[in-house]
Amino acid sequence: MKKLGIFFFLILWIGVFAQKPVLWIGGVGQNEDFTYGDAFFFEKGTEQRVVVEHAKVREAPLYKARQIDSLQINTPIKILNITTENYTMGIRKAPWYEVSYRKGNEQKTGYLWGGNLALAYGKKDQTEYLLGAIGTIDLASSLNSRLVLHVKLFAFENGKQVDQISFSWGELNFISMTIGDNKGLEGVKTIVRIDNVGEACGVPTLTNYYLWTGKTFYPLNTLTNVSDAGVFYSSAEYIFPSDKGGKKSQIIMKAEAAEFDENEKLIKKEKFKATFLWTGERVILQKPNKK
Repeated sequence: MKKLGIFFFLILWIGVFAQKPVLWIGGVGQNEDFTYGDAFFFEKGTEQRVVVEHAKVREAPLYKARQIDSLQINTPIKILNITTENYTMGIRKAPWYEVSYRKGNEQKTGYLWGGNLALAYGKKDQTEYLLGAIGTIDLASSLNSRLVLHVKLFAFENGKQVDQISFSWGELNFISMTIGDNKGLEGVKTIVRIDNVGEACGVPTLTNYYLWTGKTFYPLNTLTNVSDAGVFYSSAEYIFPSDKGGKKSQIIMKAEAAEFDENEKLIKKEKFKATFLWTGERVILQKPNKK
C-alpha cells in the first residue's frame, strides 16, 4: 500500500527562503538508463527558440558533422524538417532538426540538436521568458548515482538577458508555462507558472512559481500534486493576495493528503498550511501549521 511519503516530503523541505537560491530539486531522480525525449519533439513548421549560448549549427544531422555556424540564446529558428537521427546527452534525448534562421540580412539553413531548443517561450509587455532543460546533474551519493535535469528560466528585455534562475527536475513530462499578472503582490510585475504535468496515475505534476520584479526572479517552493485512484492523493496550491481568501503581502500554501485501504475506505487524511510573507525583496516563511 502506498504511503503519504510525497506529502511528508513536501513538508520536510519547506524552509526559510534565501534571497536567491541557485538550485531547487523537484521530483525523483532517475538512473542513468532513463532518457527524456518527448519534450524535445517540435512540430514541423513551428518557430522555436535557442536556449543555450553558441548553439552549434551543423551541415548534417550528426554530432560529428562539420559546424557551419553558431546561434546565440533566444535566437528564433523555424523547424523545416524532423530527421530520423537522434542524439543523447546525459538523460536528454532529442532528434536533429533541419532549421532556417536569419543572420543579418541573410536567411540560412542547417541542422540543430533538439536539446538546444527551449521547452517553452512566452512574452509579456517587453519581457521575454525562456525555459530550457540545458543539461544533466548527477546528485551522486555513496549508494547510487541520481541523475536529474538541469533546468533554467531566463528573462530577456530588448534582446539582452536580465536574469536567470536554475532548478532541477527528476522527471520531464508535458511542459507548459503561463505568464500571469502579479496576483496582488506589490513590486511584482508578473508571476511565471511552470507545470511539469504527469499524465498518468501515480505520476506527480510539479508546479514551479517565480515572482518577477522586472529585475530578479524569486522562487516559491515547488508544488506536487499526485494521485492514484482509490489508493492515495496529495494536493497543494498557493493562494495569492488577489485570490479568494488571499491576504495582503502573503502567499498561503495549502496542502492535503489522504490514504485509502483496499476497499477504498479512508485510512488517514492530513492537512497542512504555510504562510509566506513577501517583503518586496524576499519571500519569508512564517510559522507553518499542520492539522
